[in-house]
Amino acid sequence: MNHINDNDLFKDLIKGKLADYKGEVPFSGWEKLEGPLIAAQKTKVLRKRWITSSVAAVAAALIGVFFIFQNMNKELSLQTSQHQTTPIDEQIKPTIKEQSTPDAGKTATPLYAVNTPSPQKKYPIASSPIEDKETSLDDVSSDLSLKKEKSESITNSNIETNDKASEIDERTKQQLMEDFINEGNRSLDMSEGTKKTKRKSRHSISLSGQSGLSSTQQTNETPTTLRSSLSDSYSNFTMGKMEAFNEEKEINPQSETHHSQPVSFGVLTSFSITPKLQIETGLIYTYLSSETKNRSIDYNESEKVQFNYIGVPINLNYTLLSINNLDIFVTAGAMIEKDVHGRRKYYDDKKGPSINSGYATYKSSKIKQNNPQLSISSGVGVTYPLYDKAKLFGKFGARYNIDAKNEYITYYSDEKIGLDIQLGIKFNF
Repeated sequence: MNHINDNDLFKDLIKGKLADYKGEVPFSGWEKLEGPLIAAQKTKVLRKRWITSSVAAVAAALIGVFFIFQNMNKELSLQTSQHQTTPIDEQIKPTIKEQSTPDAGKTATPLYAVNTPSPQKKYPIASSPIEDKETSLDDVSSDLSLKKEKSESITNSNIETNDKASEIDERTKQQLMEDFINEGNRSLDMSEGTKKTKRKSRHSISLSGQSGLSSTQQTNETPTTLRSSLSDSYSNFTMGKMEAFNEEKEINPQSETHHSQPVSFGVLTSFSITPKLQIETGLIYTYLSSETKNRSIDYNESEKVQFNYIGVPINLNYTLLSINNLDIFVTAGAMIEKDVHGRRKYYDDKKGPSINSGYATYKSSKIKQNNPQLSISSGVGVTYPLYDKAKLFGKFGARYNIDAKNEYITYYSDEKIGLDIQLGIKFNF
């Protein structure tokens, strides 16, 4: 305890002695003292500014990366569409450039001028290490969120505008395509109707009927027969019978030979060699009938022959011109025919001087012509569309029959040149 008190007394003594003591200040003492203080203060300010600048730079980098990825995704989606609108890269460049401007007091142009009604001020971002004003981390975060919301709204509105523009472009493209196709079809129809000849079908089948324009008839004063080899002897023989039956009365014989016009039906097929030239062939059936009658007083005699011919024609048809849907053509060709069935019918009767006196004879037998019949023909015809691929055609022509020197006389042997008409339906393929 005493030791403690002694210490207090000693302290009081020292304080009393040095209470009024004042030391002399060196001439450069304050400068030496202010130097470390100012240096410490500057170091503190620089450290705070460096931290602020670093935070601002990181924020600016994050904003730039966000916009780059946002616009990259937008560009990839637009590249898959059929119509490309205003490139996004052209809109990104001015935006990034404006964000990196160090001057925070100036107003900036809007990010997208398409959907922004009025200019908007950009929020400043610290990008320089030397600034008079410090920016806090909260302000930077609020700026980032605000910019993100604006960017998303602008991007969505821009996508809607691009979609509308794509729809308009698509409708315009479809309309242009339809107009182009219609114009091409109209030009094609005009050229086919005025300058070009319509190309015929390469293959066709025809059903036709043909007939001679008239029959023929001959009269004689002596009896005749349809058998060419017996004409002279038959005439003498028949005259003898007439005289015997009439018992020395005046005979006054009359003889007629009648050839019915040929009637033909056929199936023809044609193949195109050129657009205007076709070759035609097929099968033709022809029916021939001829009859002779010898008459005198109380005596009648008739002889009739019938033949069925099958022929194969070869014709060349050439289209001269086309008027609207009507085609005019010429034809020339030849045909060979052979009879497949023939029949001869003979009938005679003699009337006696009294009732139930006299007699009658009837005979029927098969006959044939040994030699085939050859003929050449030519004509002019027209075709006209009937329905779809069916066409109606008609032909008027002449035919020259070459003498085949057969046993029986027919239209072919007595009529060297005959006129005929042909009608039918043609089906094109």
